[in-house]
Amino acid sequence: MSSFARALQLLGVLVVVASACFPTLQLRVFPTEHGASPWQAASFLAGVPEVPSRELGSATLASLRGESGECPFWSARRWYPWYLALLWLPALWLVRGRPRGDRRRRWVGGLLWTLTGVLLVFEAAYLYAEYLPLLPGLAGQVEGLLAWGLVAAVLLYRRKADRALGAVEAVVAGQALLGFLHALTLPGTMGRAWVGAYPLGSVAEALWINFPPAFWLGTAGLLLAALPVYLGRRAPSPNPDPPSSAPPS
Repeated sequence: MSSFARALQLLGVLVVVASACFPTLQLRVFPTEHGASPWQAASFLAGVPEVPSRELGSATLASLRGESGECPFWSARRWYPWYLALLWLPALWLVRGRPRGDRRRRWVGGLLWTLTGVLLVFEAAYLYAEYLPLLPGLAGQVEGLLAWGLVAAVLLYRRKADRALGAVEAVVAGQALLGFLHALTLPGTMGRAWVGAYPLGSVAEALWINFPPAFWLGTAGLLLAALPVYLGRRAPSPNPDPPSSAPPS
């Protein structure tokens, strides 16, 4: 992985971290039936803006205080890719400039792979609680399993050159790509309830209003944190085998 690709990935993570400090969701408008702008409908909602950093801070304080009821971090699950960026940033910083087989790289990579295992379990619970299948009955349950299969594929698939334990950038890229797909499901789920009942243009405008620019910036940052690894060239082997030569006759 080139230095330029690493810099792009780090930039993407920094964008996600920065966007977490601003509102990423505020339910303010519904679409309109006759194509008028939702801004002109004058029926604004008093939705509380959701700021990922504030949501994580509140969940952390509630956990430290031992508040009973639902797990505080589970209640803040919507923005989990934004929280993960806080872990990716030091991970990438710790391994900068170090060769693939470096001991520190292996330690950081092992910790990130452990996080990947946690995400597989978390996503199973998340899909069970949140996923709304398009198909009814048993077909919908199969659809949910296929959705989890896609999650597992995104988290676990690696090119051969990126399967080493020290391939920290590749593990971050897989988690960031999953975060990007997860982020798209948030406006997708909201808009799904409106499509068919309202004009598409009004639905799109309402989604743009309810999801402020920081959301779309953070979503773009997640994609930028993934693409340099998936689209980058495979690094050549540092110790290529010498060409074989036939023994003299």
